[in-house]
Amino acid sequence: MQSLTARSPISGLWSAPLRHTAHTWVLCELATDLSFRVATPSDASAIRSLILKESMNPLGLVPERFTVAVSADGTLLGFGQLEQKDSYVELRSMIVEPSVRAGSSDVLLTTIGSRMRFYQNEGFHRLSLKEVPRSLLFEVLAGTVVARIAAGDELVVMKRTS
Repeated sequence: MQSLTARSPISGLWSAPLRHTAHTWVLCELATDLSFRVATPSDASAIRSLILKESMNPLGLVPERFTVAVSADGTLLGFGQLEQKDSYVELRSMIVEPSVRAGSSDVLLTTIGSRMRFYQNEGFHRLSLKEVPRSLLFEVLAGTVVARIAAGDELVVMKRTS
């Protein structure tokens, strides 16, 4: 198993230490070789295909706004789309190829307390500080301070087990 974190084309915000409190990032334990990169125009067709599978609107796609997850053989397995707004970054969409969703991987994410309900509705539950993996502990402790100062909110770690 290998721990990976995604990076976005917008200031590394996908999993960088919390700089924008509205941002959420994900840490996955993955059993496969996986890499993340900024999408290119040649990814537009695969992105559009996944968007259509999810019955979402494929109009106005700008591939460079997407961070894609690709397998070792180059297959696009999922993506997230971030758009820089005036004072924040908006997560516009995040889709994972259905065939790889049902893996046995646990998914951890950090977010602020006021956003917990959304993730609880998606099957995530809150972890206590004692349950946070050691590899994520420093980032969580630092993020807790930043979340209090920047958002007046608490940082929480959530987990979904497949």
